Amino acid sequence: MIEYRKILEAWIEYLELEKLHNLKIDASKLSEEKRLTFRRKTEESECTGKSCLEIVENRFILRIPEVEDEDEKEFYLGFPIIEERKNSGTKYIPIFIVKRKLQPIEENGKKIYKLEFDTETDNDFFVAKPVLSRLLDVNPQEFDELIQKKPLISLLIDLLKEAKVEIPEENSFETVFKAFQNWLKKKTSKKKISKQTKIAKFDAIITGDKEFEYFEGQKIEYLLKRLTNTKDYPLKKDSIAHKYLY
Repeated sequence: MIEYRKILEAWIEYLELEKLHNLKIDASKLSEEKRLTFRRKTEESECTGKSCLEIVENRFILRIPEVEDEDEKEFYLGFPIIEERKNSGTKYIPIFIVKRKLQPIEENGKKIYKLEFDTETDNDFFVAKPVLSRLLDVNPQEFDELIQKKPLISLLIDLLKEAKVEIPEENSFETVFKAFQNWLKKKTSKKKISKQTKIAKFDAIITGDKEFEYFEGQKIEYLLKRLTNTKDYPLKKDSIAHKYLY
């Protein structure tokens, strides 16, 4: 029983990674409040009842108003954003994705969700491999070596070097991220990933998985999650699950 469950859980984990590496967001399901722009932290700046994304030195801090009746919530923060327009509608493709489960905390007398990310040390994020490797004209194997686990600011600098873009003298997250955005803007205008593709006017999006576009493994993921919650072990040889796994 344990062996079967481990197989299922490992496959679910793999599908989750595939989903995040190929993530697309349906723009029609994403409210304006979830489209954010990085801003510098100042003494006067304050988040008043809305989500905000602030840069403090080489860290960025995301604050989200508390969601009623939820003690813990899973958030996906994606940035920068490529906008893809097709007949079927507009999709947002985040290049980097930070996934976190957050607990509400109290700050200045208000309950919020807070995410702090240190771009100099934190390497716990996902990369949109298919899109970025095509923009850089790098084959998948070389690209995997290029983006191997490293802090975000180090990865941005390495990507700019690979693209033969001049690195800003001030290697702060703000300047390096802006240089990367500018490169993306020029690249998407010259080399269309798909019909009517461009860099979005905003920097980032926050979302849950309800806004995700369908991906190939979604039905399989649903089936496997159901199976991990069942007591029908070992699996019967004539069952769909057994045929799929073996």
